[in-house]
Amino acid sequence: MKNIRALIKVELKSAALMSLYFLVINIGYLMLTGITISSNFKQYLRYGVRSAVTDFNNTAFLSFVPGLSLFIFLGFILLVYFQFKNDKSLEVGRFLKSLPYTNVQRCLVKMSAGILSYTIPFIILSLGVIMLRAYAMTELKTIYSITPYEGILLTINSIQNLLSLLVLNYLTYTSLYLFVFMMQYLVNHNIGSLIISILTLLAPAFIITSIHYLEIYYGLRYYLERIEEKILLPFYGMITRYGGFTYTVDQSQYYIDYVYIEDIGFKLFITLIISIIGVYLIYQTGKRTKIENADRLMPDAITRIIFITGVTLCAALLLADTYKIFLVPLIGQNIVVLTSAITLIGGTIGFIIARKIAHIGIINKRRD
Repeated sequence: MKNIRALIKVELKSAALMSLYFLVINIGYLMLTGITISSNFKQYLRYGVRSAVTDFNNTAFLSFVPGLSLFIFLGFILLVYFQFKNDKSLEVGRFLKSLPYTNVQRCLVKMSAGILSYTIPFIILSLGVIMLRAYAMTELKTIYSITPYEGILLTINSIQNLLSLLVLNYLTYTSLYLFVFMMQYLVNHNIGSLIISILTLLAPAFIITSIHYLEIYYGLRYYLERIEEKILLPFYGMITRYGGFTYTVDQSQYYIDYVYIEDIGFKLFITLIISIIGVYLIYQTGKRTKIENADRLMPDAITRIIFITGVTLCAALLLADTYKIFLVPLIGQNIVVLTSAITLIGGTIGFIIARKIAHIGIINKRRD
């Protein structure tokens, strides 16, 4: 037990600095939210009821999520880099093997320390947002009570909606962190693993954008448009929709719009399942890690296959996009045969490069 305590102490030290980073980011966000709410109250006092906040969740939370998520994801990259900075060499691997910890213990303690580093700041953020809402709603309820659409506004700004948004963003962040963390066990290079993680997370958005741009639907456009938002997990908290209510006063119709996240229940379920699967996969990969494979970039065969397939597909689409952006305007028309040939060439080049990268260490060992 003493050994585990020492390990926990070491891993918490490496995560403490990034915990401070997350705390600063979240406090900065709360300050921006407070300034926004204060500014809105000033507008209300100056211009009247029509200028009052009608969608608190968007004003105080959703509108800031893209920027907040970007800084948090950058924090995850730095956090994982520091956590594994000294773990990616054969010499260090042998030293760690001599310590009285198993790979699973080190893996789980490291992962728990990482999750804790952003969870505590996020709890502070959530409590701050809820308190700001409580403060704002004491004023807004008075304003809403003199309008004919009080019930609509209270529904839009319910605490349940805000809590759902907070939980969705936390689970999304957790899914992203666990994925970046897991890649450290699948790719035996600290910075290389981080680069592959970022590109992998962005790949679905790039593929969908390319399919729309190249118009290569093969009769599946309707289905693609229905599922594309659901597979863009890093953007779950950012992709919003506009809704609205129509109300009538003295035979005149008025419209109140609000911002919401579509299928939020489904997205909560998906992020929760992915987080659970992520923990399980990290446990399994940590258990199977061997120091003999430290000089192999990708020890696992399934990882190599997925990597090669993904790079091949993205390279094919990238070259096809380049052709359509730069050459089609010069030619004056989009020649289908030429587009297909260029796509094939791009895929072939991507396959060759990806295969060489994926087999770094393996090919060298065979030669030896």
